[in-house]
Amino acid sequence: WDPDRDVTEILRDYGRYFIGDQFADDFAQGVLALEENWRGPALANRGIETTWQQFQMMERKGGPGLRANWRFQMAMFRAACDLYVKQRLADEQDVERNAKLLLQQAPEKGSLAMIDAAQATLDRARTNRVARVLAGQIYALGDALFQSIRMQLSVERHRAIAPDRGATLDTIDLPLNNWLWLNGRFRAIRNLPDEASRLAAVRDVVNWTDSGPGGFYDDLGDVTRQPHLVRNPDPAADPSNLQSAFVGFADQKGRNTDPDYLDRALRYSWLNHAETLRATPLRLRYEKLDPGASYRVRVVYGGDSLQKPIRLVANEAVEIHPLMPKPQPIKPIEFAIPRTATAKGELTLSWNGDAALGGNGRGCQVSEVWLIKESSKPVRSTAAIFYRSMKSKKSALSPSQWENPVKVKLKKGQPVIGIVISVNSVEVAAQAAAMGFDFIWLEMEHSPISLETVRNVVLATRGLPAVPFARPPVNELWTAKRLLDAGVLGVVFPFTSTPELARRAVTACRYPTAGLRGSGADLAQFRWPAPEGYYDFADKNVLVVTVVEDTTALSHIDEIAATPGIDVLFIGTSDLSFSLGLRGNQDHPKLDAAIAKILAAGKKHGKVLGRPALTVAQIKKFQKQGFLFFQSATDTEFMARGAAQLLQPFGKSLRALSTAGV
Repeated sequence: WDPDRDVTEILRDYGRYFIGDQFADDFAQGVLALEENWRGPALANRGIETTWQQFQMMERKGGPGLRANWRFQMAMFRAACDLYVKQRLADEQDVERNAKLLLQQAPEKGSLAMIDAAQATLDRARTNRVARVLAGQIYALGDALFQSIRMQLSVERHRAIAPDRGATLDTIDLPLNNWLWLNGRFRAIRNLPDEASRLAAVRDVVNWTDSGPGGFYDDLGDVTRQPHLVRNPDPAADPSNLQSAFVGFADQKGRNTDPDYLDRALRYSWLNHAETLRATPLRLRYEKLDPGASYRVRVVYGGDSLQKPIRLVANEAVEIHPLMPKPQPIKPIEFAIPRTATAKGELTLSWNGDAALGGNGRGCQVSEVWLIKESSKPVRSTAAIFYRSMKSKKSALSPSQWENPVKVKLKKGQPVIGIVISVNSVEVAAQAAAMGFDFIWLEMEHSPISLETVRNVVLATRGLPAVPFARPPVNELWTAKRLLDAGVLGVVFPFTSTPELARRAVTACRYPTAGLRGSGADLAQFRWPAPEGYYDFADKNVLVVTVVEDTTALSHIDEIAATPGIDVLFIGTSDLSFSLGLRGNQDHPKLDAAIAKILAAGKKHGKVLGRPALTVAQIKKFQKQGFLFFQSATDTEFMARGAAQLLQPFGKSLRALSTAGV
């Protein structure tokens, strides 16, 4: 054993010996990728999808022999679970946000009605779960591991001793949001005696993390929401976290889905925490406080060691509370901070357990902390603020705070760039939606993408930054209707050659009386729930893109550009070139003149102009001309570019590759 040997080489040896020579490097890279899956927040980790693809490729190459190898099964099980968690997390967090938007309407529409609406939204996410195919693969891998090495990943299926003793399959579908806690709160709120009490309780739910003006909040079990946690500047020097704060996780009892347990269900933020071991204090550091103000701290002591006492001190000297038992059941508790502790505008809060207890050294575990500026009082105590924000229908909370980000950028005169999805793959579309593009263009005119794929992409991209648009094969009311009802938020209408077709495109995307869109939008509403209702939301946010791409359109361009309701006038330069008899030539004066005519008409009538652009230089050039909406390359074109970068230095061209073996 050589501790200084390169880890990758050790993994290659492992793969060569246990998996096979053919997969020595592939398996080594796969194991390293599994480690990277745990780096940072799951939703921001773009490597999770790639890791799963790596193991899928190995599985296809290796066939039945590799699939029967239990070491490979274990690695593939991990990769599948990581992706499943990421996809569910995006979906369930989005659903919870939508439920809270509904609760914010309680003062206007009544607490009970909005609780029912919010609960229905939350429940739909449980009955219409995402990634069910992937879930089936996880269960199949779990069963395979039981067959190969008797690994017990389920109490019922494999006779494991208990769900919290490694029976992963029995907990894999537990909620990743506050579904259980919210259901428990809803039950309690419904039983309150009057509307005022119910509204106050709803406010508590909606404003849970709000510490009020001048206050601060930390969710210490979420690595993206610990701004005040004091971290070890050199984690490598303390690999065992003996002197460092780290994130810990409680057991799953707080996620019991039994209806009889809802009253004791825990917030998701209480199932994880920051903690330190033995006598090491857990510290939060605050700066730039108001020296003349008074503060108090609200804290939730979660964790898996609720029986162990904990102590809180300010600035290493002022005791806020002595060693005390943690409240059971878990709940927030508050303590005043002496003004002398914040008189210099700075504050350090330190927690420690009772080191004399020994044991495993755990117990100093904190889930949530609010530092509240006394003069502002917490939001949950200022009903007037909540009511004022809800009273008017012009409030920022009603209608929806969310707007189609593509529309927002175009209104500001900012460029937007989209990728064209041409392969019939939900996974490719979802990865593309996370890469930084403003929108994904689901291409149905020139590809085999089906309506079912469009729907699956719409669901798979929930919570991802790129907005899903689609181009149907023809400019017809029924084609647009089906795409919109599947949940796309923009339609690209091909061959909009006449003013009549331009008007048809707009009416297809608007509800009566402004348009002719039918009202059967249950699927779209599930993807885009909104406080004001889906119909108003859609009329405001659906993007209408009309494609001008033939000489007939040129002769009507002024009328087409003048059509109210068109958001983007897009020039299909390739088909326009063919229509002009240029056979796709993009560098001909005749095509330039046609583009200039369309550009002038669009500017005259205040339309956003769009066109294809494949390079940075082209986007900058066309933006100077007045274009803002850019269709970049297709998924396969991006793949070809990446392949060319690798292969051309070896004298391999894409042309040679495409004809090889013919």
